[in-house]
Amino acid sequence: MAAVLIAAGACVGMEADRAVAQLSGSDRTDFIQSSISSCTSTMQKGAPSVPLAAVTAYCTCMGNKAADMTTQADLQYLAQHGTGSDDYTNRIKALVPGCLEAAGLKK
Repeated sequence: MAAVLIAAGACVGMEADRAVAQLSGSDRTDFIQSSISSCTSTMQKGAPSVPLAAVTAYCTCMGNKAADMTTQADLQYLAQHGTGSDDYTNRIKALVPGCLEAAGLKK
């Protein structure tokens, strides 16, 4: 379980105000697909014993929920700094417990 939590936390590094998210259309789809791909790779390396179905469920949850709360300002910060702001990182971290539970990975 510790490896799952470490790997899940590492997914936070993949990707301000609490403004309403502005991602839609192909921007949203691209963001989610990129998030899932990055998260899946990180999880498979950090917790290789976790079944792929659980990894997929977790990463899909994280990608969708992150897209729901990511703003253009968050994306601009990411592009300029190569990492999320402290606020954005904390908002992403807050998604981890719910997505672990949704994927059946929280004990």
